[in-house]
Amino acid sequence: MRYLLAATALSLFATPALAEPDYAAAIRADYDKTLVAMWDDFHRNPELSFKEVRTAARMAASLRSVAGMQVTEKVGGTGVVGVLRNGAGPVVLVRADMDGLPVEEKSGLPNASKARQVGVEAPVMHACGHDTHIVGLLATARRLAALKDRWAGTVVFVVQPAKERVGGAAAMLRDGLYTRARW
Repeated sequence: MRYLLAATALSLFATPALAEPDYAAAIRADYDKTLVAMWDDFHRNPELSFKEVRTAARMAASLRSVAGMQVTEKVGGTGVVGVLRNGAGPVVLVRADMDGLPVEEKSGLPNASKARQVGVEAPVMHACGHDTHIVGLLATARRLAALKDRWAGTVVFVVQPAKERVGGAAAMLRDGLYTRARW
């Protein structure tokens, strides 16, 4: 029995890994060229709920740079919606939150947030990874636009404000998320 288990384990490790997808190099290039710098900027410059003006503007501009993307801004305050159509097919919604928290970053890293929210006089940081969420959403939009020959349908990209205060999604719905950004 011991030999059977050892042989089975050895065969698992000897099995070749899955081949790297043909778009992996493009993802690495986008990551190295643009996305790391964008994440660093968002990490250094977080904004509190419903005050994500700079973040929303940057996300809207970045989504507009994606070929074929239609962008609607100021949905529910600072929310952004991008719609990427690619023929008939299902509609898929991808959502990311963008607000920071009133927490002081004490990581000691060179890119630690030193942001203070004006009017609230509180330190702000992306303690929950929302900087990573929005950059991941943008990376997904870029790859899907580049691979339109491999899928059909519509992808809706929602950059949601105020997740931390639990009001951003409701504000976007009240402001016509499903009618303003037509899909």
